[in-house]
Order: sequence, then structure tokens, then C-alpha cells
Amino acid sequence: MHNLYFPVLALVKSSVLFFLLRLGGQKPVVRRAICALNALNLALMVAILSVTIAECRPIAYFWDVSLGGTCINQPLFYLWQNGLNILTDLLALGVPVCIFFGMKMERRMRIVTLYVFFLGFM
Repeated sequence: MHNLYFPVLALVKSSVLFFLLRLGGQKPVVRRAICALNALNLALMVAILSVTIAECRPIAYFWDVSLGGTCINQPLFYLWQNGLNILTDLLALGVPVCIFFGMKMERRMRIVTLYVFFLGFM
């Protein structure tokens, strides 16, 4: 069941990106960045899901080693999977920062808003 965690996480990240598109998608640069990040996120989801399904030959070998078979280097795959997930998380975290800097509010309020935003990051 743990193998479906990252595809589901990618769908949640995609929903957050769609929300950010509605929130700050008026600027063409921000809109393109959100769409590109969402496309990357969904492409990674499909790729990771595909590798997860076919990581062992035969597929049932993942659960029943008595069948005999081979698997990919799973620790290396999990490291790459986590690294790509962290990368897309950091890129998604940068989108609201760009939106906040584009808001028409006084500088002090913008800094306070970013501070509150980064408290949620911790």
C-alpha cells in the first residue's frame, strides 16, 4: 500500500497548484509557471506509478518471493522518488512567494504575510 503514497501525494499537490492558479494566475508569468509545475508534477506521478507497478518481474514477486524473480534497486528508486518529490515541493512553495510579492499592499504587511506563510512551512 505504501507504493501508492507518492501518486496520491502528487494529486494533492496538483489540487494545491490549481488553487494557486485561481488565486494568483492573473499574471502570465505566474500562470505559465504554475501550469509548467503542474505538468511536471503529473508527469512524475505517471512515471513513478509506472515504475512502481513494474518494479519486480514478475509483478507478484514483490509480495511473494517464493515465485522467483528480480526487482529493480528499490532503495535507489525510493531515494530518487523522494528527491524528486522534495524538488517539486520546493518549487510549489516558491509559487505563493511570487504571488505575495506581486500583491498591492504595503511592504510591512507583505513581510508579515510572508512570515505567517513560512510559519506554516515549519
